[in-house]
Amino acid sequence: MLRRSRILRSFPEINSPQVLEGLRREFERYERALCSNDVKELDELFHQSPETIRYGVSENLYGYEAIKAFRGSRSPPGDRKILRSAVTTYGSDFGDSRHWSPIWNSSAMEAIRLDDNPRHG
Repeated sequence: MLRRSRILRSFPEINSPQVLEGLRREFERYERALCSNDVKELDELFHQSPETIRYGVSENLYGYEAIKAFRGSRSPPGDRKILRSAVTTYGSDFGDSRHWSPIWNSSAMEAIRLDDNPRHG
């Protein structure tokens, strides 16, 4: 059995203030682009890969091209009121966020830094 101290030393830092702030900024960037239907910005935020997944309210999209096509044909949701958010980072390159709203209940996203910019999906 592993000793507790050995396990904790190998676990990534959770919620580093600098990384946490960066992920919060990326979520705000995503939310602005989503509400204004800035398709170009939204396309930049998703990793360009066939493995990228977007689970929506009434659709599941598999692959960057499917997500891009969906975004190009969708009407903007308009301003959304977010009641509560929970953002967690794991190390310096991965994090997730959960957001609750009276209209769409909850949403979740994961972000990973693949270069100098985080990508969702």
